[in-house]
Amino acid sequence: MNNEDARMTRRSIELTKTLISMRSVSGSSEQDSTFLTIVNQVSKIPGARVSVSDNGMSAVFTTGLDDRESPDRPKKSVVFVGHIDTVPPMDRDSWQSSPFEADERDGRLYGRGSSDMKSGLAAALAVFERACREGLPCVVAMTKDEEIGCLGAPSAVEILDRIPMSGMVIMESTNNIIRFGHRGALWLRLISRGKAAHGSNPSLGVNAIVRMMGASAGIQRIPLESDDCLGNETCNLGTMHGGAVPNIVPDYCAGELDIRTVRDHADSLVEYLQSIDGIDEVETEFSLSPVWTDPDDPWVASLPGERDVEPVTYFTEASIFAAQLSQKIPIIVCGPGDPTCVHSVNESVPLQAIAQATEHFWNYIQ
Repeated sequence: MNNEDARMTRRSIELTKTLISMRSVSGSSEQDSTFLTIVNQVSKIPGARVSVSDNGMSAVFTTGLDDRESPDRPKKSVVFVGHIDTVPPMDRDSWQSSPFEADERDGRLYGRGSSDMKSGLAAALAVFERACREGLPCVVAMTKDEEIGCLGAPSAVEILDRIPMSGMVIMESTNNIIRFGHRGALWLRLISRGKAAHGSNPSLGVNAIVRMMGASAGIQRIPLESDDCLGNETCNLGTMHGGAVPNIVPDYCAGELDIRTVRDHADSLVEYLQSIDGIDEVETEFSLSPVWTDPDDPWVASLPGERDVEPVTYFTEASIFAAQLSQKIPIIVCGPGDPTCVHSVNESVPLQAIAQATEHFWNYIQ
């Protein structure tokens, strides 16, 4: 490791600590403040260009692209994508240290967002700073509100489409193992309607909860598909809400489905659910397409590091970019975070993983 490598690694760990200490829970004013602070700091780096989306939900940092036709430079840039928001710390009394203060112990950094995904963003920013110094092409896209529905990613699409890209890295937690995609996510609200009546004389009403319960057998028979790369589709009836008090026949019941898909066929799934007796309405709350990049893609094959063709179990902003970018580029999921502890009490990331991610990301832009 030369001096510049060591400097970059120290910087990525330093930035991880700084980002952990900057509160950025999804949807909060603190997230907005953290976002603006990072934007302002990056804008002061010599050679950096900053583009903020019109709605303020994303920012794209670029460097080294003015002379991209030079024979000794790549014509396109790798894009590192990271979200700044985190889930809330939850049960604070169970944390061994403050969730909003980076606590270094046992070779790890503890704090909310350490794995998901401030360590990944910090590694990319450290690489970006070095790229600014050395005149190499590098792009970092930072988004808000990923944790509550990937709300920031669409606003970054218009900016990124103006940039020639060779590939994209979604820096979610994979222990630095390159992963190639994930299933889509379709969240649906199912509504059953009834007729209210006094609970002492239920025959005068129509019980919406009972109607929804009757529909559950049909829900379990929903036609799901499979894919050689992405595996099997799944359907989970995750919530059911209805009724107000025990002595009123409920006239409304709503259930929420989480369907993980291997292809885009939301319309046929909705059509099937609408045909089930007892379901009166189907509303789409959230829809993300499945994503898969060929492991043999030339850009992917050139990347250093371990890889695993098993899809990640969660969804990512890759769904937004794969569906909406006019440039069809390979997208991988790879970051230093530990997937076993994301969203958990005492969330943490190994220091060595941050160092390794920084090294890998630097190699990605060579």
